[in-house]
Amino acid sequence: MLAMEAAAADLVAALSSPSSYAGLHSRFAAYLQPFTPYLSSSNPNPKPPQKRATKNKQPPPPDAATLRPLAKRFLPFLSRALHLLPPLVRASPGSGDKSGEAADELFEIYGLLLDCLQAISPCLAGKPYSVLLHRGRFVCCLESRGHLARANAEAAATLDALRSALSPPTTSTKSRRGAASVDSVLLPDPGSAGEAGTDPEVTVLAVELTSCLANCSSKVKVKEPAPYERLISLFKQLKPWLRILTNEARRKYLPLLVNGMSRCTFFLVSESSFFSSDLVHGFCRHTVQECVKEGMIEHFPAIARKICSSVDLSWGGSTQLLLYVLETVTDSVVCVKDDLPKSVNELPVFVAYFCRFVLSAKRDLSVGTSELLYKQSGYFSEVSSPTASMLRLYATGLYLSAQQAESEIPPYLSVAIPKDQKYIHALEKALGTLARWPHDNTSLVTYLDSLEFISKHCISLSIPASPVCKCLKETTRDSMNNMEPY
Repeated sequence: MLAMEAAAADLVAALSSPSSYAGLHSRFAAYLQPFTPYLSSSNPNPKPPQKRATKNKQPPPPDAATLRPLAKRFLPFLSRALHLLPPLVRASPGSGDKSGEAADELFEIYGLLLDCLQAISPCLAGKPYSVLLHRGRFVCCLESRGHLARANAEAAATLDALRSALSPPTTSTKSRRGAASVDSVLLPDPGSAGEAGTDPEVTVLAVELTSCLANCSSKVKVKEPAPYERLISLFKQLKPWLRILTNEARRKYLPLLVNGMSRCTFFLVSESSFFSSDLVHGFCRHTVQECVKEGMIEHFPAIARKICSSVDLSWGGSTQLLLYVLETVTDSVVCVKDDLPKSVNELPVFVAYFCRFVLSAKRDLSVGTSELLYKQSGYFSEVSSPTASMLRLYATGLYLSAQQAESEIPPYLSVAIPKDQKYIHALEKALGTLARWPHDNTSLVTYLDSLEFISKHCISLSIPASPVCKCLKETTRDSMNNMEPY
């Protein structure tokens, strides 16, 4: 017994020493040799063998009484080593060099320890999915070190094991033909999961596994639809679990999920020719819906910009998708009640980017954007008159740009955009609203940006720009007068 304790102490000490990783896996395997009969594979939820014509009975798994001596002997060692490994793996950078080889050795040890812990889990007290919580950390380490293929396989297997642990025995996740269905139960509803349905650790594990699956698909640039269809189903089934988290935990873990979803969205919209329009639009919608939630909405403009810049404009569904993103960004501002002034100032910044982006795109996108901004400016009249006026300026500028490209207004442009003298009067009214409104440093920049945008298009169509120039001069003068010295 003393010799075994000394061997365990030596292995733990070697694990903590960066210079002794070479050959360390072999030493761990030798020490854990008593587990060999019980280690079927590294898969936490191995698939049962297919049925054959001959009925061969599989040997029953060992009972708790058989495993208890192993657990009593090795559990302290396994717990100590598993506690040390995650920070050690993350702290060893590089791949293909000595540091990378050290990380690979640590991963082999990590996987072996988890398999041993899984083997004795039937006789362990506590949560029935406690081993899966360890595997979730293992998956995160694999992904962070770039072992994407293995991380993806481990995440899928761990998620399947979690589903089995949470599901009633009668729950099936197979379609009638026996193949896994993308609409099947990947994560049971918390209401049917017993005590686990109120455990935040289960939610955190599910979020980490989902994020890993999303990151692996986008980083490997998978061009098959099945992984993304599976992720959409998983996003839907994960939503009720997110309600279990505290606000603080939600702010910590929701970005992991949204970042993974966003990376997939960027890839799908850039490689849209490989996927159906329904899949691309559906994935983008789910991503955007998560972005407008509390704790993520402040990051939404940056994510929306990245979506716009990633879209393949030659794709037939690009106009519809981009207009959906623009509409969601403008709608989201009204939802932010706690920090409305900041959000109102950020909206024209995004709109300015979007309008300049669409000028070089297809004409129907410019016209659709103009129509959408006119509609949205009506909603903003009660929220922020200056913002409503700036939206109208951008809408008018895009309209003028479209008119320059084609002399007639397209029949599907339903909004009555004023022409000739009526247009001038409407433009003067919007500019008058802006000129009378006090500006801070942020709103002044966005305001001047909108004036510049409309001025260029007035000049290009020989429309009198004097109202714009007058308003620009007055606003600049008033702003200079209101500035305080440092």
